Amino acid sequence: MNELESKASDSKETPSLSQQASALQRQVTTLLLAMVLLTGTFAVYLYQQQKYAIQDRDANKQTVAQMLQVFQQQKPILNDFTAKLMEFGRTRPDFTQILTRYGIQPATMPAKDAPKAAPIPTTIPKK
Repeated sequence: MNELESKASDSKETPSLSQQASALQRQVTTLLLAMVLLTGTFAVYLYQQQKYAIQDRDANKQTVAQMLQVFQQQKPILNDFTAKLMEFGRTRPDFTQILTRYGIQPATMPAKDAPKAAPIPTTIPKK
């Protein structure tokens, strides 16, 4: 008789399988609602950021156009300077390492056609 009473008391303390399933279903439903709420909030945040980005783009359009115009005006000067650097790199082989570091690839000349660099004087000429 003692065994029957202990089994009966155990069944009252532990929830039944259907109660556990319904508790689990409530928990999953709550998590899904929280996920929908979080996703909606994130979508609204991204929409606001898109609006701000469009406003920034429109506000800076004129400034960028001016900067691009200045660059286009100075482009021939920069190209001329780069050409002079490449020419200097042809006459000074040790300078080509510096050019390649900054992405300027000088056209190499064959060794027999390359002009020789002027020797650097080691003494100062007296007058």
